[in-house]
Amino acid sequence: MNSHAGTFNPEDFSWRGLVMTPAAAAHIRDLVRKQPDMQGLRLGVKTSGCAGFGYVLELIAEPAKDDLLFERDGAKLWAPLQAMPFID
Repeated sequence: MNSHAGTFNPEDFSWRGLVMTPAAAAHIRDLVRKQPDMQGLRLGVKTSGCAGFGYVLELIAEPAKDDLLFERDGAKLWAPLQAMPFID
């Protein structure tokens, strides 16, 4: 029996990314306008329940170095590279 487990590196893939609707972009711009020290939103993934995942949105002042940027009409949404297999 082969017990070799492969490895997964998210940097080895081209991610399609996220699509923001005009309404979502407007909402992000409004949130940032109310808190000028923030740059945009970050979409993350966390473990939730027994074997599941949940999404987390937070306003951020500075993205992490491995975050991918998705932008529409001046609204900025970041997602961590490590979360892309669960988001894309």
